[in-house]
Amino acid sequence: MPVAPLRPCAQPHCGELVTSGYCPAHQRKIEARRGSSTQRHYDRHWRKFRAAVLFRRPLCEASCGCERPATELHHVTRLEDGGAQYDEDNVQALCGPHHDSLGGKGGRV
Repeated sequence: MPVAPLRPCAQPHCGELVTSGYCPAHQRKIEARRGSSTQRHYDRHWRKFRAAVLFRRPLCEASCGCERPATELHHVTRLEDGGAQYDEDNVQALCGPHHDSLGGKGGRV
């Protein structure tokens, strides 16, 4: 199987070669700034809420009619904008690709 060539770290002006993304030093800095999942309010209560919603709504709810399994919950109104974290009306069950396409923005897909 072919191996992908190494490329520079995604951090500007870093010459460290990596297979993808950031070098270990810059990845640690990014994760430290972002905080842990618990620090971002995704704790045990969230994990239970998420599991219950995904159990009831197992398919991706993207408007394009995607029928892949839902693996992520997306907040329609971001928490930073006053959205309720545990309100089922404020979350949309999405597959990974549709959730990633939003890039941290609110709204529905």
